[in-house]
Amino acid sequence: MRTPVRSSGKPSFRLQGRIALAVAIALAPGAVSVPAAQPADTASTPRPYVIGNSQLVDFRSAINGRNYQLAVHLPWTYASNPTRRYPVVYFTDGTWDFPLLVSIYSNGLFDRTIPDCILVGLTYSGTNPDYGSLRSRDYVPTGNAVPPGHVPDGAEGFLRVLEHEIVPLVQSRWRVDTSFRVLQGSSLGGLFTLYAMFSRPGLFQAYVAVSPAIAPGLVDSEAAFHKSGRDLSGSLYLTSAEHEFPGDSRFLEKIQGFADSLRQHRYAHLRYHYRFLDDTRHASAKAEGYARGLQFAFQPLEGECGDGRPSREPSSEDPCPRDR
Repeated sequence: MRTPVRSSGKPSFRLQGRIALAVAIALAPGAVSVPAAQPADTASTPRPYVIGNSQLVDFRSAINGRNYQLAVHLPWTYASNPTRRYPVVYFTDGTWDFPLLVSIYSNGLFDRTIPDCILVGLTYSGTNPDYGSLRSRDYVPTGNAVPPGHVPDGAEGFLRVLEHEIVPLVQSRWRVDTSFRVLQGSSLGGLFTLYAMFSRPGLFQAYVAVSPAIAPGLVDSEAAFHKSGRDLSGSLYLTSAEHEFPGDSRFLEKIQGFADSLRQHRYAHLRYHYRFLDDTRHASAKAEGYARGLQFAFQPLEGECGDGRPSREPSSEDPCPRDR
C-alpha cells in the first residue's frame, strides 16, 4: 500500500503580521473607509500539503506478526538516474520525525554536506496505533535470555525485524547502495540505535544517537562488548541537551557517563564524536543533532560531498546538485 505523506500547515508569522497591520490601520482615527476585500475568483479550494517523492509502505512482520509502516523519501535524482544506487538512512519514530528529516536532508543536500540518499522512517500501521507504547515495546532492551525457537521481545526482537525484513525489503524495492547504511534515533530511538551498534556491529556503517535514553541493559551490553576485546567500526555521533528535562539531571548525567565510557574504551576503528547541545531541551535537540549527525556520518564518503566541499560545479553528473 502506498499513499502520499501529508502534513498540515499554519499561517506564517509574516501573514499574521500583515493581517494585524491591516486591522490596526482600519481602526486608526481618521482612517479612510474602504470596501471590504472580496475573495479572489481564482482562489482554489485549500488542499493538503504533500511531501514530494515520498510514500508509505505497510507490511506485517513474519517474525513477530506485528504491523509496521515505512515512510520513504527518494532523492530527486532517483528517476533521472536509473542506474545509480543510493545509501540509506533508517530512522526511528518515522511518524513524528519524517517531515523534519526530509527538511534536514534537503538543506544538507543544498549545502553539499549530505549526499543524495534514501530516507526510511520506521513506524507503525493499523487503526489508531498507540505510538508511545509501541515504541517502548520495540526500542528498549529487555536483557532477558531468549530460549531457542522463541521470538525475543524488546529491542532484540525489533532489531531482527529490521535486519531480516525491513532492510531486505528496502533493498528489493529501491536501488540501494548496500555498502553504506545509517541508523539514527532520538530518546528511546537513540537507545535502540546504540543497542543495534553493539548487538549487530557491521549491519550499519554509521549511527546517530540524539539524547538517547541510557538504560541499564545498554550499559551492560557496552561493558560486555568491551570486555570481550571486540572492536567497533564505522561512525557514531552522540549528543545530549543541556536541559534534557528541567528539574531532573539524571537523564543528562547518564548520557554523559555513557559518553565518557566510550571515550575511555577507545574502540580503535570507531569514528566517535560526542556533542553537548547547550541551551536546548530533549525534543528540541533533534533538529541540530540530526543535522550535525548526518553530516558527520557521511564525511567518510569521499567524492559524494560528504566532506562539505563541492567537488565541482553543479551539472547533470554532479552527485550533490544544488537544485532540490
